[in-house]
Amino acid sequence: MTSYNRKMLAALFVGAVVGCGGGGSNNDAGQGVALTGFNAAPNGICSTTQKVTSIQMPISGGSGVENPTGAGSLGAFSCFEAQNNLITQAVRIDRAIIRYFVAGASAQPPSTVTAAAAYLVSATGNTSLPGGAGSQPGSKPQGTLPSGASGSAPRVTAGFNVVPSAVSEWISANRSLLPPPPFQMIASVQLSAVTSSGDRIETNELPLNIIVSEDNIF
Repeated sequence: MTSYNRKMLAALFVGAVVGCGGGGSNNDAGQGVALTGFNAAPNGICSTTQKVTSIQMPISGGSGVENPTGAGSLGAFSCFEAQNNLITQAVRIDRAIIRYFVAGASAQPPSTVTAAAAYLVSATGNTSLPGGAGSQPGSKPQGTLPSGASGSAPRVTAGFNVVPSAVSEWISANRSLLPPPPFQMIASVQLSAVTSSGDRIETNELPLNIIVSEDNIF
């Protein structure tokens, strides 16, 4: 075998290992674990069927929807949908990384990291931790799972504060730096997760349009 062929085989082997999601934190732009979109949250409850590409938030009052996690009503609450395509590993999503952009603003709202909780079983439905006794599809996991994980699936929908109260307060306090409402703010969302083998991975990034409107007047 020539030196060139040996190098090509080595490169193919490395690529195959990464593509299977093993041994590293490379998520190949969401091919292993993907952020697939956003869902509506009527009355603070995530819909599993109603997709959204934009939501509305008054400039000073937030969405007015109380976050079920108790984080408060300031800001904007939405729901993400995520898909685990890894064959052998479950995934625990624990945070969302969010960047904001407002066209025409003199300064941009601060980026943030906020809590986002979801547990996704492997693409084959296996909830076991790899390497544990009884690690068979559908067998009892060999570790401590988040509350409610027993009913998990490879694709889940969960709520999160897409505009946490600190960012909402910044927007309200810095109106002079922003266009007059209503204006569009783009929230670029990326989820961060830990696989059952302990690797930290990030999903692909998707935008959610937030229409910042005039204050609610009652």
